[in-house]
Amino acid sequence: MDTTENALHRDGARSVTIAPPSPSKTAKAPWGPKAVGLIALFFGPVAGAWVVAISLRRMGHRQSARKFLPLAIVVAAVECAMLAIWIPVALNPFVGLAAEFAFLLIFPVFMKKKFSEWQATHPSAVPSNGWNAIGWGLLGAFVFIAIYILAFVAVAAVVTILHSSKSWNTR
Repeated sequence: MDTTENALHRDGARSVTIAPPSPSKTAKAPWGPKAVGLIALFFGPVAGAWVVAISLRRMGHRQSARKFLPLAIVVAAVECAMLAIWIPVALNPFVGLAAEFAFLLIFPVFMKKKFSEWQATHPSAVPSNGWNAIGWGLLGAFVFIAIYILAFVAVAAVVTILHSSKSWNTR
């Protein structure tokens, strides 16, 4: 919607049309808790944490956003290590799927209160479409796969070192 204002010019008053602010200058709306949970379910914990962190940043909670992603990466590494060490291989898919459903329920809780506050202060704003978070979901899935590979390599290295040290100390 354009508005017209009078701008004083040397020759007198002249009409000037002012356009609404460009989309790049307006703050983006955060994703809703439901979208965050679905991203965590389909793309993994790192993707869900990434979308939560971006949403918190968009709501103005930069400090919370900075703390959230590293915590989620540590939790993902611990989950991967547990799957590699303690869970029998036959149960890995079931435990992994149960963890994904747990993330579906857990991640929205972290931002529900702050999202409600944001909605109360921005009653006319609509949350960002969850489909727009798929790119972050894919990036988070790739990071989760990298964490899984690193955790598996670390566990394999520790097991190999422990196993080789036992074979050297046979008496």
